[in-house]
Amino acid sequence: MKRVLIINTAGPDTSSGHLFTALGQALESSNHSEVEIAHLKNGVGIWAKLSKMLLPSLRCWRAIRRADIVIVHTTVFLAAWEILMARAFGKRLLAIFWDSYPESFMGLGRTHPGLSLKCYGWGERGLLRLCDVILPPSEDYLPHLLTIGLADKAEFLPIWPFTDIRTPVMPSPRREDTVEICFAGAVNVIRGLDHALHTLVKTTDNRIELHFYGRNAPSLPESLPRDRVTLVDHGFVAQGEIMERLATHDFGLVSLHPDFALPAFPSKCISYICAGLPVLYTGPPLRSFEKFLTETETGLALEAGMEVDLGSHAHALRADFAKAQQKALRRVNLSEDKIAKILQ
Repeated sequence: MKRVLIINTAGPDTSSGHLFTALGQALESSNHSEVEIAHLKNGVGIWAKLSKMLLPSLRCWRAIRRADIVIVHTTVFLAAWEILMARAFGKRLLAIFWDSYPESFMGLGRTHPGLSLKCYGWGERGLLRLCDVILPPSEDYLPHLLTIGLADKAEFLPIWPFTDIRTPVMPSPRREDTVEICFAGAVNVIRGLDHALHTLVKTTDNRIELHFYGRNAPSLPESLPRDRVTLVDHGFVAQGEIMERLATHDFGLVSLHPDFALPAFPSKCISYICAGLPVLYTGPPLRSFEKFLTETETGLALEAGMEVDLGSHAHALRADFAKAQQKALRRVNLSEDKIAKILQ
């Protein structure tokens, strides 16, 4: 039996925290491993984040000594000491590569690559090279990993379900020309939500109701026609309740800024599918992600120049979504072969 230590630097009540809890349960249920999850304390502000780079606690040091396998995630810079200790003790090191840092901080008018970010990048790359395996969620990541010299370590591990799975149901009837689209999560420049709304207005004649679930609701851009788009703010809704609420809408929106040049496989896509909700994607081309939506029949990617009746598309996808949901879950579930890839 392998002892696995998962180090989560994002805190327990985050998407990463929920993902690692689900991963730990899957590894333990396989009867091949004993799992411990170290949720490093999550704080607000730069000093709270940098505090995670202090020397590990005695408890964490002992956990690394006991473990056969240590799993970290990007940004690995926040687990630098843990990685160095695991390497010194000869442990098998796996890095789950969901986002690329510091590139995610740069571009789109955010931060320019000064000396501090360059040092951060060198440190991040160096720590990733110490890992035995890099685990990105899709082939969309391969060109970027090739650019930064890490493609030879890559093994693909799709983002797995981390919420309750609900049986899909048809939502209640609504006005024929209205489509309810929900967005759950944080809003920032990378999400490109304002661009997504403009894309929706250009590609469909439907009236859009955007239902927002999160702590900081966005403002609708002044340039959007108010007779076409309205915002309904539901505020923050806890994980246990939100799945039932999501299922009442027509689409779950996954959006990225059109100029975002890094690979992605948004985890909220899996949450939407588990809720029984079709996915609507707007953003730059993501070949593997869009192929996943098309082949599993769980969603639709909007492209420039398209003209679609979103109401009809939502109804068509909903008609047999239980079958599509199962098809998608077979692709992303933590099967025995995926677990074996981690435990080998």
